[in-house]
Amino acid sequence: RDLCESPAVSCRTSFFEINVHPGIVDAAGGRISREIHKLKHLATLSVTGMGLQGEIPVEIGGCIGLVTLDLTSNDLIGSVPSSVINLRNLTSFSIGRNLLSGSLNKSLFLGWEHVRSITLSHNMMAGLVPD
Repeated sequence: RDLCESPAVSCRTSFFEINVHPGIVDAAGGRISREIHKLKHLATLSVTGMGLQGEIPVEIGGCIGLVTLDLTSNDLIGSVPSSVINLRNLTSFSIGRNLLSGSLNKSLFLGWEHVRSITLSHNMMAGLVPD
């Protein structure tokens, strides 16, 4: 089930936001919609502790306006998609406390000139984050 199709969520491209109502998505086992790339001007996506499952979709790299991406404390699996390299406006990238795995390639972080905070802890990833 896609996150934006849930009755607990309203996705508004004209307002550059996604509103998620706590508690309901947890029970629904929500996922991040593959349609997320349509929200090119979305500035903040914060879905901490919402019980999201599945992989971070590669389409998230299409959200080129993202400044804050916070997917902390969910049940996300797989690796960080290489498309995150397109998120050049990010200042905060938080994916801690999930079930993510795979290798962190330093090329993922190239072009992230504005990032001030990266949280990767409590996952099963390997590799180094460049200085």
